[in-house]
Amino acid sequence: MVEIFINDSAIKVKEGTTVLKAAEKAGIHIPHICFHDAFPPEGSCRMCLVEIEGHPCLELACSTQVREGMKVYTETENVRDARKGVLEFILAEHPMDCPICDKAGECTLQDYYEQYGLFESDFLEEKERKDKKVDIGKGLILDRERCVLCTRCVRFLRDITKTGELGVFERGVRSEIGIFGDQYIDNNYAGNLVELCPVGAITDKDFRFKTRNWFLKKGASVCPLCSRGCQIFIEYHPGFARFKVPKRVYRISSRVTSRDQSQKEKGYWICDIGRYGY
Repeated sequence: MVEIFINDSAIKVKEGTTVLKAAEKAGIHIPHICFHDAFPPEGSCRMCLVEIEGHPCLELACSTQVREGMKVYTETENVRDARKGVLEFILAEHPMDCPICDKAGECTLQDYYEQYGLFESDFLEEKERKDKKVDIGKGLILDRERCVLCTRCVRFLRDITKTGELGVFERGVRSEIGIFGDQYIDNNYAGNLVELCPVGAITDKDFRFKTRNWFLKKGASVCPLCSRGCQIFIEYHPGFARFKVPKRVYRISSRVTSRDQSQKEKGYWICDIGRYGY
């Protein structure tokens, strides 16, 4: 065990722990978009920058390992300015279509803008126009304008399903997610890409434009379709008081998220048989 200080509070963690996970243990949230517990750190979003005493520049919390006596600061003026700058660059090419986006209300980018942004953009240039309705297979639609290139989807198909249907193509501002030729996504865990996407870049044809997530109620359950016992949320519409709406299940999602450490051993993913079993 090593002792470190986060915002002047002492905490003991195992050697080899990253600053991000140490802060999480201390109850301090460091914003991140590309990081997920199921994958090695990528460090592409730059949202998790923190200040470490003795270091000449800000460091990535998701990939920097703790060491004895390390002093970390997550809310200094430099850190806040860096987060604001990262958000401004992301939003410079991000469409302002939150009112029609299925991810609105549960979007990581929305949440972080409210917490760390709320600024007037300095960019006067027009945003890049990209394909907004790309069929990538098995009930999935890709909106390239909304994509923030966190590469979670690419890493999931490369490291988890090991099918590798998606990749990052082109370079610089023209970089985009796409499939290889006509190799459409067709595996039994494809639905996880919708949950895994932190923004509304990958949406589900079955849920798309059907309802808003804030109208839905969640019921904790266990998938009954096999003996694995995947923990799920059944999300349903309870109806409105003034006019009738069919009471139905709109989607099933995994109860195990990257922040739910107590349930990690169950795995983060549910298969499409369980996801669309309703």
